[in-house]
Amino acid sequence: MYSGLFAAYMNHWHPKLINAGGTKPVLWLPLGVTNGFGKPARNQIIPASQRRFRCGFRGCKWGARKPFFEAIEEFAQNGTLTCDVHWSAKFRTGLDIQGFRQELFQTTFALCPRGNYNPDSFRIYEALTAGCIPIIPEHHEFEPLGDDPIPRIAGSWRSLPAVLSEIEAEGVDVV
Repeated sequence: MYSGLFAAYMNHWHPKLINAGGTKPVLWLPLGVTNGFGKPARNQIIPASQRRFRCGFRGCKWGARKPFFEAIEEFAQNGTLTCDVHWSAKFRTGLDIQGFRQELFQTTFALCPRGNYNPDSFRIYEALTAGCIPIIPEHHEFEPLGDDPIPRIAGSWRSLPAVLSEIEAEGVDVV
């Protein structure tokens, strides 16, 4: 049927898609930023040392994120890590996109757990656009920027405080 097809592109990821095309590759397209997020003005990106929030997350408690939200709730209970965290009941509820964008401009580390179906989420690309350092879970098939380093949580989100401290010890002041 598609004898001239070189490859298929999908906007969602699944391990079965890696070899699903047989001799024709099935390629995964990252999500990118949410519609309406927009490019920031030059003066909106400020150094990490001037931002209000050390780390933050805003989103849903989906099943795939259970280890993430359990760790975050544990940090809140024992005072291990203070993050600006807001849970919403459903996708695209809570803060509007411009409010979320402004919040990211004031956040140093954007916590980016996997999406409900994809190993990535819009948040990774929105964080980068806002000058944040995205923190993502390690995934054997997912390299959002190829060889460029994005800090990863290996194993459990419970290692988050140590990961943030290690980055801060390097004296990173993102602009």
